[in-house]
Amino acid sequence: MRPTALDAPGEWLFALLMAASPIIGSIWVTPDITKWVVFAVGAVMVVVVLAAGLRPAKGPS
Repeated sequence: MRPTALDAPGEWLFALLMAASPIIGSIWVTPDITKWVVFAVGAVMVVVVLAAGLRPAKGPS
């Protein structure tokens, strides 16, 4: 079975980049506790997008 990410690789990579943007943006957040919260939210989003892209694609209905 093919992963879902192979059906639309451009959209999947864009979603992965958008999910990773809070991790990159957390560098400029000033309170340390808020920085780690933003980083953690970004990390969870990346894991969810990776999991969604790696699950098997559904066949034609």
